[in-house]
Amino acid sequence: MTVLIDIGNTRTKYCYVEKDCNASLSHFAVINNECFNEELFAKDFVNAGNVIVANVATDSLTAKLAKWCKNHKIGYIEVRSEQKKGKVVSAYEQPQQLGVDRWLALLAAEQLYPDRSVLIIDAGTATTVDLLNASGQHIGGWILAGISTLFTSVLNETTKVHAKQAEEISITFGNNTSTNVNNASWAATVGLIHQAIRQAKQELNQLDEIILTGGNGKALQKLISARTTQIDELVFYGLNSYN
Repeated sequence: MTVLIDIGNTRTKYCYVEKDCNASLSHFAVINNECFNEELFAKDFVNAGNVIVANVATDSLTAKLAKWCKNHKIGYIEVRSEQKKGKVVSAYEQPQQLGVDRWLALLAAEQLYPDRSVLIIDAGTATTVDLLNASGQHIGGWILAGISTLFTSVLNETTKVHAKQAEEISITFGNNTSTNVNNASWAATVGLIHQAIRQAKQELNQLDEIILTGGNGKALQKLISARTTQIDELVFYGLNSYN
């Protein structure tokens, strides 16, 4: 059994898979990063043969996991962005600078939709956009502040704008400041996605698939006019390609 681990900026997700790239993924667990410790490893990872991890947070989290795996004779792989893996080729001149979560999403997209052009929107702490052509070449992408960060940046950079984050998701015009700031954060992200779709079609002439992932993916899917596919476990498919 292999444990696949995705360490994000504030939370960690993990799941299990038998050591076979075609094996199905288990349901994934979600914990806060402060709970990612030896007590968790001993409880949930001790029966693993291998651990495969991607980390966009502090290196201290993977350092203690690597040490624990070594002490328990469990195979350990920390995935880093590469220039090329299989058919997928990074657009970055310095591929290590591409976020590993974005790299894994590209690998997953090629695995799930071989010989198809794919636009990937990962809407989490940041909203990232990446375009992959049908031959596996990464065309490039964008990075925008995530919806919560868009909201808080307005408050942090202004003196007399006061607002509270709303649970209701909408892009309608608001009649008070809180609604204005909330809805504009969603509208800015929806506008980014619609422009990304137009740009992708301009770059490739044809766009076959649009994938949404990340914590805000499902909500955004309801606001986007194009046909999209929501894949919560996208990074895990990428991680499993290293299995």
